[in-house]
Amino acid sequence: MKIQGYDGLEVEIEEVKVSEDLVDAELERLRQANAQFKTAPAGAKFNPGDGAVIDYEVLDQKSERLERQCFTDRFEQDLGARLPQELAKQLTGLEPGQTISAEITSSHHTRRGELRESTDTHKLTLKEIKIRELPKLDDEFAKDLGEFDSLEALKTRIRNELRSHAERRERQAALDALYAKILEANPFDAPKSVVSQSALGMVGGTARRLASYGISLSDLDEQTQRNYIQNTRTYAERLVKIELAIGAIAKEQNIAVANEDVDRAIERMAEREGRRPLAIRARLERARQLDALRGELLTDKVNDFLLTKTKVAKVEPKPKAEGEAVAAPAEGEKPKV
Repeated sequence: MKIQGYDGLEVEIEEVKVSEDLVDAELERLRQANAQFKTAPAGAKFNPGDGAVIDYEVLDQKSERLERQCFTDRFEQDLGARLPQELAKQLTGLEPGQTISAEITSSHHTRRGELRESTDTHKLTLKEIKIRELPKLDDEFAKDLGEFDSLEALKTRIRNELRSHAERRERQAALDALYAKILEANPFDAPKSVVSQSALGMVGGTARRLASYGISLSDLDEQTQRNYIQNTRTYAERLVKIELAIGAIAKEQNIAVANEDVDRAIERMAEREGRRPLAIRARLERARQLDALRGELLTDKVNDFLLTKTKVAKVEPKPKAEGEAVAAPAEGEKPKV
């Protein structure tokens, strides 16, 4: 396969700006994450945002305990955010020792695919109210986080990490745009078997993530399931086409991954994890992931090559819709402080 038309492309992306508001928001996130909780004084009543120690019991329609959903003496930092709405709205003004309950209806699919509903009784006993105490934003707070001698040094780290994240977002936006043009200029079919395998892996990954929250894909209605599967297959097909295009461009431009490239990548992984490179290599070999690492490195090399051949124009970001969140680091990409 030969790919053409990737030299001299022009793409337009929105500039990702790092404002002081974003720096302040990240600083406040760190402050909230490092809050301490103290027992509320006698006579206190629950307020939204308070933490609490609770007992929780769920009874089915036969008044039998559903043990997997019951617990005692559990501390929750933001109790109201963790509860079903039917219980959360009863929390305000609650005093330690009091119990609230609600009838909550849930649905699930049987093994035969039939939709079943059940109404269970959820009971919560408030045992102790915990009030959040936020640390002061000063030099001592920065020192407590480690490796910072002042609050300004902490803000500088946050600012630099946000800028790095912004650069990664802009790079990905440019790659998305240029690959869209490459695929448009080079129409070809992706192998159906490869697309199916890729889509199946994505669906499996989503199913595992949902299962960790006690949700099954089968809980979704049929139309939602069909839309999800179709969208996943479309996305998988695009990724497969991009992989094939990358391989073709790498071959044409004699771009390859040397053993030294792999060694350097493993060294970087070892440094991040605080382990020896030999241990990282052994882990990758056991998991048969060395080839995957080589593939990632080849993709990075081809992407770097393509970006050197592409004119990227940055434009002002479009106004955010009302209520739309400003750009911030994705989960797992928060500033490393």
